Amino acid sequence: MLKRTVTGAALVAVLGVMIFCIPSWGFALFAGLLAAVAVWEIQGAVSEKRQPWLLAVSLLFSAAYPLVAVCWPQYGSFLILGFFLCTYGIYLFLYEKEVSVLQLFTAVGMSVLLAMAFSSMALIRHSSQGTKLILTVFLGSWLSDTFAYLVGSLFGKHKLCPKMSPKKSVEGALGAVFFTALAFVLYDMAVLKGGSWLFAALGGILCSVLAQMGDLNASCLKRKLGIKDYGALLPGHGGVLDRFDSVVLTAPVLYIFYTFTGML
Repeated sequence: MLKRTVTGAALVAVLGVMIFCIPSWGFALFAGLLAAVAVWEIQGAVSEKRQPWLLAVSLLFSAAYPLVAVCWPQYGSFLILGFFLCTYGIYLFLYEKEVSVLQLFTAVGMSVLLAMAFSSMALIRHSSQGTKLILTVFLGSWLSDTFAYLVGSLFGKHKLCPKMSPKKSVEGALGAVFFTALAFVLYDMAVLKGGSWLFAALGGILCSVLAQMGDLNASCLKRKLGIKDYGALLPGHGGVLDRFDSVVLTAPVLYIFYTFTGML
């Protein structure tokens, strides 16, 4: 418990520095680092042996994409296309007999998904209200998890997805949605000031639902792979994917939501 608490406090401190003390391109570099570590973890989880060249291209792409998305957005699609061509060429000439098509598509698909998820964080941070809005991504996702646990512990009677995550309950999920929406409204009133409380509530609902979906998806995948954690970088928490699993879905959708509601 002490190890988990110390790691959590250190992670909060690092995130605080990255959000408030460095420019947006620096946060994009940080997001790229997280994306690369997450890609390393997922490729190690789905394959018994990481293929060096395929891994190298995946890491370079996932690390570079958030910075490109922030600083040179016009080249983002070219980077994705180049990544597809490189990975297919590597597979065709080096790993056709060693790597299955499923492993290839997993490596490519998860690399793109994770790179875009973490780049969404960087794009939110890059906006005019970036330091205020990026907090909703992290705090909303983690508050949803906390509220789901607390409400579920007190009132949980009906299992939400017993095969995926036996401890989660319907009551906990609904409580998380309600209290996360309330937290977003209060945050809008206290910090953002001037936004619509209706949009804030809707953002909180989206955040909680997606955070819980991301958490369930990560739990389901870990069960199918027969692993407890994706990594061990964060003692007491597992790996980057274990700590940011809910954010992977939350960040891209909130970026789209904030864009269409004119909050960015």
